[in-house]
Amino acid sequence: MKLLFVCTTELQLLTALNLKYNIYKDDIADIIVDNYHGEEAALADRIKQTNIFRNVCFVKSNIEEKTIHAYLRGISDGKTNITSGDALVNSFFFVWSRIKTVFSKDKGWLSVLVNDFSKLTMSEYDAFFGYGGKKITKHVRLFLDEINPSCKIVQLDEGVGAYCAGNVGENTKIDSCEVYEPDLLQFTAVTKKVPAIDKEDITFVNIVNQIFEYDDTKNVDFSGNIVFFDQGVSSPMPKYLRNASFLTKLIFHNSYRRHKVEEDVYERWKQITLEILKSVGEKNIWVKMHPRASSEALSFFAAMPNVNIMPQYRVPWEIMALNSKVEDSVLMSFFSSSTCLHNSVVKSAGKNMIILLYDMVDLPIEQVVVDYCKALSKRFNNKIFIPKDREEFLSFWKK
Repeated sequence: MKLLFVCTTELQLLTALNLKYNIYKDDIADIIVDNYHGEEAALADRIKQTNIFRNVCFVKSNIEEKTIHAYLRGISDGKTNITSGDALVNSFFFVWSRIKTVFSKDKGWLSVLVNDFSKLTMSEYDAFFGYGGKKITKHVRLFLDEINPSCKIVQLDEGVGAYCAGNVGENTKIDSCEVYEPDLLQFTAVTKKVPAIDKEDITFVNIVNQIFEYDDTKNVDFSGNIVFFDQGVSSPMPKYLRNASFLTKLIFHNSYRRHKVEEDVYERWKQITLEILKSVGEKNIWVKMHPRASSEALSFFAAMPNVNIMPQYRVPWEIMALNSKVEDSVLMSFFSSSTCLHNSVVKSAGKNMIILLYDMVDLPIEQVVVDYCKALSKRFNNKIFIPKDREEFLSFWKK
């Protein structure tokens, strides 16, 4: 078979590598990466060095993310991360991509935004692996539907979301799902199990270490400690509305009111997080920051006593777990995919307790996510605890 993977997050990329290395080793596969950090070219180069994929392409995210608009916004915020010249070049290609999309539809967008897209023969693929509604996934899906309708659409494991609904390019119609825990799927689909990654497979571990730039000389022994997972939460209130005057709030009334509701949830999240981490006493706490954590979130956790921010926090937790000792630890989050999937992604993950805290905060969580978490708790029985409130958490913790 000939396969195409589109990976827009760290977990998608790790799962794609796992599948190609262990399941589809004799099949030809190409990959397009888009990793949010603006470092896609360097990431693609590291993947190429492994020779796992025939062609490695990347999304030129700067074209859409670092235009003149972004440059001017940066000046307004007092932090520019691009020159005016580069912003002008990116703006030109951004406009060009829009023009190409008008005349050549999805192929036009892909030809401008994807490096080396001309090397990919879209009509030859037997299966397309992806997940989510990012533009790259959506355009690839639509283009394949147009010129290669027999190509199978396979949903790739992306954590909690991939278990709750079909979504490849904002289209719920899929042919199958390849996930680590098929029995936990909350919708009907043909499934195939993705194998857990063996820590003893040194060759594969070294490959992913190289691709994700993990320095195994900085391994941490997490045994007996608490590992708390940040989920990339930051203040939803725009800077221009923070500490705004009465007049500003009046002018931007609708925007302020909407963001104020979200800000209240965020403040409750901060309060509960602080209370929980303070309530565990003198126990050592490691915080795994989200790969795209804001400086605001970093400062929030760094100010807490007994809290250590993990080094190399941009590296996925799963890579750290493959290289480090995690035994008799407590993995804690509101409903982080890294927490939920720890026992499934890493083979012989260790005897650890997982605590999901989403019931303790009035977060806007869909019922299907709650159903998934309950199914997960049942699947792993005494390894997962979901406290209903602060009192139940404290009572459990004291035991």
